[in-house]
Amino acid sequence: MAQLIVLLIVSMILLLIATVTSKNPITSPQFGFIFCFIPGIVYAFAFIKKWDLDIKGTTMAVMIIGMTIYLIVSLLVGLFYKNSRRTAIQEVAPRNIATWKINVFIVMELITFILTLFFLIKNFDSNLSAAMFAFRSEAGSTSKDIIELPTIIKLLRRFSLSLGFVVIYLLLKGYVYSYKNNRKGLLCCFILSMLNSISLGARGEAIQLIVAGVIQYLLLYKAKKGNKSIQAKSIVRILGLLVILLLSFSSVGELMGRNMSFLKFSDYIGVYLSAEIKNLDIFVRQGKVGTSLNNNQTLIYLINLLGKITGDASIVHGLYTPFRYVNGYALGNVSTTFYPFYYDGGIFGVVIYTMVMAWLTQISYQNAIKCKINNRVEFPVLLYSYVWYAVVFSFFSAKFYEMLLNTVFLWTILFWVIISKFLFSRIKMKSV
Repeated sequence: MAQLIVLLIVSMILLLIATVTSKNPITSPQFGFIFCFIPGIVYAFAFIKKWDLDIKGTTMAVMIIGMTIYLIVSLLVGLFYKNSRRTAIQEVAPRNIATWKINVFIVMELITFILTLFFLIKNFDSNLSAAMFAFRSEAGSTSKDIIELPTIIKLLRRFSLSLGFVVIYLLLKGYVYSYKNNRKGLLCCFILSMLNSISLGARGEAIQLIVAGVIQYLLLYKAKKGNKSIQAKSIVRILGLLVILLLSFSSVGELMGRNMSFLKFSDYIGVYLSAEIKNLDIFVRQGKVGTSLNNNQTLIYLINLLGKITGDASIVHGLYTPFRYVNGYALGNVSTTFYPFYYDGGIFGVVIYTMVMAWLTQISYQNAIKCKINNRVEFPVLLYSYVWYAVVFSFFSAKFYEMLLNTVFLWTILFWVIISKFLFSRIKMKSV
């Protein structure tokens, strides 16, 4: 227990520093990064005996050094931007989007959803929950005979998620700046994006859209109100949304084919919130660190992409994330963002990979808060909402490197450009 108490105290001190050194602490990446570990640390006190949660000193060092390095680098990069750039004038005017353009996206979303469901039913089971479970089980298999999602459906689904970022941003901008243009159509698009994101049984992309919406709202509010504090009712609504999301996590998982009935609700939340700390400690105790290019975990998606491009199959490899148990209790297979850093280079790896992450996320944040809000889509804000999700889920896994160093991110950027051009370019429909 003593180790957890120390870890909690140090985390709270670092969070306090992140708060007092930032004008808008809640939206800053350093605040989000440090805060995201605290709920898991607090909840872990309930599992000290059940999981034999006696954290090794090295594990504490990994987490404390990682959080401290992230805070220091973020503050230094933020200081450079503060001294070298001025805040842009924020102004916005309503921009009406042609209804037929939104209808085109709605039709595309519906087609994507129908094709996905048809694929599941045709290849797995007429029961959707069972089909989702079968698909996800097969996707995680190493067999060469797995049934893969057709490329066209993959692209449509990627387009759908990318569209979700854009339409929730336009919806929230309309709410913050008090205009109702296209609200119903945009809301319909967003709902369909959410449905598409969960149609294969995963919840991560839906959570990503919700979290992106939260930070987009906070940035838009600050852009309009300046240093004026966010209204209490807005904070209550955001917290209420997050509580509902947490409480529904288990039941939604059951509907999507995840059979977790063997776990109590408290244990279920513990696996997703706190078990990462125990998993990290188990790995650290093994004392095996340092890898070659062939086994690197942090940059695995980039390395595998290079291997495919160059035809060098020797560097293509998989993630090493074993599903762990302790005293008969399931712990899952994720171990915080520090696991791959430490796996690849020990404490040195934690320092280097955390520094790079803090540097890039702070640059993204500074660009987001300093961009001019106009009547279109502000890409710096969209990008930061994508990055911020990766930052605040660092307690779970290395989301930042997982999400940004792959082709999915490139497709997302490309689709944002296409969507924006389509929505805000003048296209005249000629009558026949």
